Amino acid sequence: MTLRVTVIGDDLTGTVESAAVFHRYGFGGTIGIGLRPDARPAPGTTIWTVDTDTRQRPALDAAERARSAIRAAPAPLLIGKIDSLLRGRLVAHLAALDPDRYPLVFAPALPVQRRVVIGGAARDLDDGRPIGAAPLAELLAPLPTAVLPELAVPELAERIAQTAQAGRIALCDATDDAALDRIVAASLALPGVRYAGSAGLIAALARRLADTVPEPVEGQGSMVPGTSTGSVRVQRAVLSNSVRVRRAILFVVGTAAPTLAGQLDALTAAVAGTRVWTRPAGRAGWPERTAAEVRQHLAGDAPAVLRLPERQLSGPTDQTADADDAGLVAELAALTEHVLAGIEVPLVLTGGHTARAVLDRLGVDTLRLCAEIHHGAVALGAAGDRTVVTRPGSFGGPDSLVRILDRLSAPTRQDRP
Repeated sequence: MTLRVTVIGDDLTGTVESAAVFHRYGFGGTIGIGLRPDARPAPGTTIWTVDTDTRQRPALDAAERARSAIRAAPAPLLIGKIDSLLRGRLVAHLAALDPDRYPLVFAPALPVQRRVVIGGAARDLDDGRPIGAAPLAELLAPLPTAVLPELAVPELAERIAQTAQAGRIALCDATDDAALDRIVAASLALPGVRYAGSAGLIAALARRLADTVPEPVEGQGSMVPGTSTGSVRVQRAVLSNSVRVRRAILFVVGTAAPTLAGQLDALTAAVAGTRVWTRPAGRAGWPERTAAEVRQHLAGDAPAVLRLPERQLSGPTDQTADADDAGLVAELAALTEHVLAGIEVPLVLTGGHTARAVLDRLGVDTLRLCAEIHHGAVALGAAGDRTVVTRPGSFGGPDSLVRILDRLSAPTRQDRP
């Protein structure tokens, strides 16, 4: 199999989310994730997603890392993964896609999260508040753009082609998934076309290129049409069945999402022997004995949790807000490295910044997608047969961590990395 698509992301959870979208829509071959801009896909890789880790880097550095990722893994279809809240170095990422030479279609709407683009401005569909500090054309300056309204496919195809001929980026309105599907249908045949957008646009491209009908994925906020989010009865069944599960799994929680407290309560209630280590307040940091205690606990085949309490993090969910937060996450990553030295246990990482810090500390530079446990929670294979699950800090219902543990405790042959 040959490489079909390369996705250039700017943070880990968004990059993994992009890989999961293609997995959900039945793409064959290996779906790989690179953690270095110059990482190259293994033979047999059909979908390659790269985390350039540039959301908080200087713009020039971000542009060069994105260009390096494109050079390392050229594919017939190139996509720049953009945050639907318009965080990060938008101009740098779009410039790296070389809109002077290639037609570029930009569609950052994410309708499943009620984030739409109307008249070239991103906004929340529920309360109408703007997303981003200015209309998209201003955010992308000095890159030349043309705002394209929602149109039928023939008219939209003509407008996109005209925009490309004029050397401008097609900045497309979209208020629902059908509009994103029309954008793809109107542009995919354009020679050399490249795309930039959120997971909504990536899902539209995957639908258009899909090898098979997507399999349903349970989970809160799933983007698969018609997917059930799971009833209370199902959630209770998962919890009650999980009481008998015991497995050495290390959970590393480094985000301030308010839902995490309930998820941890569900995990400790469902699985006997689960123990949580919380970083003490103040500058003293983790006690020296912590790593040894956690290793001993894991040796007893029971889950262990390392976490930073909400009051110590100023960031709302997955993004650190200041240097103090970054220092706490780096400290947590160093502790995780010490715990895992010489042992192989599944690793669950919640929060994009935490996940990236831990994987960097462990020297992981490539991953391969194995399974999607629920929307946002993705099982990945790393070198040395280690299984890693990443999940944005704010994702998942009350039983999210229990569902992850259940899946890791009884993997099928297909799900093994």
